[in-house]
Amino acid sequence: MISKSRQVISHSLHGRNKMYEKRGVGMLGNQNFTKAFFKVWKLKGVEFAKQLIKLKFNFINPFAFKKFLFVFVTHNQYLAIAPIFEKFRGDSTGIKHEFNVNQKLGNSSNLPFLYIFFLDFISFPVFYLLHRKFLISTYGSHIKDITLINLSSFTLSIYRIFAFLFWIKKPQYLIMANDHSDINVGAFHAAKRNQITTIYFQHANVSDIFPPMTFDYAFLYSEMAAEVYSNIKQTNTSMISVGNMKADGFIQINQERVFDRNNLRIVLCVNTVAEIETYVSLAKKLADLDNVKLIKFRLHPYLLKFQMDFDHPKIIISNSKLENSFECFKDMDLNIAGNSSIIEEALFTDTPTVYFDLDEKMSDYYGYAKNQIVITTLKNIDAVIGFIKNYDSPISVISKAVIYSSSINTKFTGKTSELVGKIIMDIDSGKFPDPEVLEKDNAESSENIYRIVGTDVNLPISG
Repeated sequence: MISKSRQVISHSLHGRNKMYEKRGVGMLGNQNFTKAFFKVWKLKGVEFAKQLIKLKFNFINPFAFKKFLFVFVTHNQYLAIAPIFEKFRGDSTGIKHEFNVNQKLGNSSNLPFLYIFFLDFISFPVFYLLHRKFLISTYGSHIKDITLINLSSFTLSIYRIFAFLFWIKKPQYLIMANDHSDINVGAFHAAKRNQITTIYFQHANVSDIFPPMTFDYAFLYSEMAAEVYSNIKQTNTSMISVGNMKADGFIQINQERVFDRNNLRIVLCVNTVAEIETYVSLAKKLADLDNVKLIKFRLHPYLLKFQMDFDHPKIIISNSKLENSFECFKDMDLNIAGNSSIIEEALFTDTPTVYFDLDEKMSDYYGYAKNQIVITTLKNIDAVIGFIKNYDSPISVISKAVIYSSSINTKFTGKTSELVGKIIMDIDSGKFPDPEVLEKDNAESSENIYRIVGTDVNLPISG
């Protein structure tokens, strides 16, 4: 039991030490572990009290579980697997985070946070006694950070809730679009404990600080993503390079866009709290330029709690929970963003990106500059202003999108969800992989990496 708990803890904290070391944040200095523990326990009590005051008595009925169980934790995760949820709706049940996923879904329940926080609060002293030495010896001084202590305990509580639900009734498949966040990790380990087939869908770019891929099947955007996971650690996961379902229907969205160098339309995409102030200043200065007609200011969904009001006729707000990220780039000339996978989404709409590199310690985190996906890298507001003043001709970037979506330039271009649906049916019927659809990326390799038959990543995008 303790061994399994520590697997869950290790999975939930994987890679966070590296990130903390790179950024040099998240530490509590000389504060000892015991003081950090009491801070976390108080925090858990407060969270439970908040849920109790709201009277959010959400309940999940495991007897309603069908063949496929989908877990939606964020809006982006929902978008990544919604087409498959719809395709198999008659055989599917959903569990969602009601504060992050606002869509009303049939056959779905909200996560029971009241019970999760209650369990987390009352079990935390036992967690402390059982795992204190393990956490300190494994993670060193970084585990003094209350975020990490809170995260590891909370993930374990999620695991226990899902393990209890699966003990009552098991779905055949657990489908999620994240492999490292607390709720996803807890649900994943509960599924593995109960021999439930696990299926992962990529929802954003992947990084080498992610945990090893240990789902049974992983549907990835591209062979490049498969290589990232393969380089982390070779596992028994069948990694299937299928493409980006979210991009279906948007690849030609800007085919009729007209460029006017004297009336530029620019999207500013903010990904972290630390960036907000700089992007606000940039938006105001860009709005003062004569050759700028429109600025869309777009916050990452988790930043929407920050209210933006520019009171400027050239600046509008793009609500990332209401406006699809691909639709956001319709008729826009340029995207300015930092370490965010929205750069890929701009790419699919043939919208060039200026990489605004504000974080030296995490510079080019996703490799967009290295892979020449962005048209330039700039590090301060003055450099961006100078670039925009002289931006006088459109730059097409869509030919580079093929390395981020394997379905492009195949018979499944714009039909990725159709391909994924067929593969899932093949998995369910025991016919995976269908040699007419998938082939091993390297027939000589022991790794289970599959690509679409006929894919050639060197082909330019037609049209």
